[in-house]
Amino acid sequence: METSKVIIVGMALVIVTAVVMLSITGAVAFGQNPAVQNTAVGQNNPSHNTANGETQTATLTMNGGVNYIVTPSTLKVGVPVRMTVDLSTVNGCMRQVVMPSLGVNKYVSEGDNVIEFTPTKEGTFRVTCGMGMGRGTITIGSGGTIEAAPVAAAGSCGAGGGGCGCGGSRA
Repeated sequence: METSKVIIVGMALVIVTAVVMLSITGAVAFGQNPAVQNTAVGQNNPSHNTANGETQTATLTMNGGVNYIVTPSTLKVGVPVRMTVDLSTVNGCMRQVVMPSLGVNKYVSEGDNVIEFTPTKEGTFRVTCGMGMGRGTITIGSGGTIEAAPVAAAGSCGAGGGGCGCGGSRA
């Protein structure tokens, strides 16, 4: 009798944990996590530098479903960036684009696939999805260079099991 109570309590805990994990994972994967705000440095500022009229444009794509690539490879620090996300290559949880050191955290979707920010410091910064599975880097320099280089993914996004389950594949 005592053993059956332990089993029932254990099963209840497993079910509750599974429900909580699925609700959190689903919310994040579909951009509905209330704890995540769509923000970007300079998002409320005009998309151009009023001092000299400069605006920089860039494109964010995915390579192999897990590596973020930013093009072109040359931009300037201090000049606003208008980055268009190519939704034909960026799918699932990879659409939660996060550049923590640059203050960018935005879920992109059809009709809202542009990220605007102004880089205010030099260095090499991480680009990840909200779950940290998709990765890349962006380097900002005073001479105006931004170089995107894929970083080896730690895990898979559905290819071979594990990962975030977004359905991405490894090429």
